Amino acid sequence: MTILVTGFGPFGEVTDNPSARIAKALGQEGDVYARVLDVSYTRAARRLCQLIEQVQPQFVLSFGVGRRRKGMELERIAHNLNDCTLPDIDGDVRIKRPIAAGFETLSPALDVDAIAARLGLAVSDDAGGYVCNHLYFEGLRHLRATPAKGRMIFAHIPPEGDYLPQAMALLKVLRSL
Repeated sequence: MTILVTGFGPFGEVTDNPSARIAKALGQEGDVYARVLDVSYTRAARRLCQLIEQVQPQFVLSFGVGRRRKGMELERIAHNLNDCTLPDIDGDVRIKRPIAAGFETLSPALDVDAIAARLGLAVSDDAGGYVCNHLYFEGLRHLRATPAKGRMIFAHIPPEGDYLPQAMALLKVLRSL
C-alpha cells in the first residue's frame, strides 16, 4: 500500500507550519510518500495532481492549518469556492471565485464520519475558502476523474499543539481500510 501525505509550508503568520512537520514525520513510515506543498492556489493543486499520477497512492492524506480549529478535524466536503482575503505566498487573493465548472461541492470516497468516530476526532463541513479547501477540491476532482487512483481525506489542525499522535492513528486507520 502507498499513502501520499501532504502538508503545507509557511504562510502569513504561520512561519513554522505544523502540517509540514506532520507530513515529514509520517514520511518516515515505509509506505508513506510525503511532500510539503507551497501555500499557493496554483502550485499546490498542480503539484498534488502530479504527485498522484507519479506515486499512484491508494490514499491521499493531506494536512493543513486551521487557525480557528480547537483540535484535529476531518473534512467531509470541499467547496467549489475560493473566498479569502489572505493572499497566498504568491500574493494571489481570491474572493468569491469558483474553482471549476460543474460542481458545487465534492466529498471523499471514504466514510469520514466513521473514521472520525473511530479516532474520537471532530468532523467539519467547511474546509475554508483558502488554499486548503482549494487543494482538497482539486485533489478530489482529479481522483474523481481517475477513480482507480485512490481516495483522499483532508485534516485540519490548529497552529499550536502536537497532533502527530492523532496523525499516526489516522494513518493506521487508513491502512486498515
